[in-house]
Amino acid sequence: GIMAVSQHLVDEITSLGNFAFARPPTIVHGYAITFGPALRHVYRHEGRLRFMTAGRVSEHKGTGLICDAVARLIKDGVSGFEVDIFGEGDVAFYVNYANALAISHCVTFHGGVTQQQLHAHFQTHDLFLFPTWSREPFAFAPFEAAAYGCVPILTADCGCAERIVDNVHGIKIDRTAEALAEAMRSAVDGTIDLERI
Repeated sequence: GIMAVSQHLVDEITSLGNFAFARPPTIVHGYAITFGPALRHVYRHEGRLRFMTAGRVSEHKGTGLICDAVARLIKDGVSGFEVDIFGEGDVAFYVNYANALAISHCVTFHGGVTQQQLHAHFQTHDLFLFPTWSREPFAFAPFEAAAYGCVPILTADCGCAERIVDNVHGIKIDRTAEALAEAMRSAVDGTIDLERI
């Protein structure tokens, strides 16, 4: 038998590879590993909403979309939030991009961190930004974040979105700066009930 991490991946293999499976693959369920007991999640610590993302700092993972969404919010006068970006990749390019957009006061690039450090950050941040490309077959980070109460905002048609119910386990969005900015704005102004999710 064949196992796959998402139906999205199976569909891509079938369509792009012009391939037919003799038997439908088994879709295996993802999981989240947590390190020890989680702290009680407190949202809007000191009155600020804390967004984070982690993984590869690159265009296909949505780093540019995050910067563009933040620029929209700043332009519209939205404040009271910060974005921390953890990971290796095109960091220098995106630091310069953030500087050009005049958003460096609320977007910080931290470079790579260990898995244990990342899990500590999940407990101190409110939302996990994951505007990845639609071709993402599966990713564990949104589930790990959610396991600690760090609500994921993710591309609605990526592989791991198959396991997330919109507005129950996380927030699903179209992969655009506009859609990401709107979800972030709704979180900042309290329209999204983070405690419930």
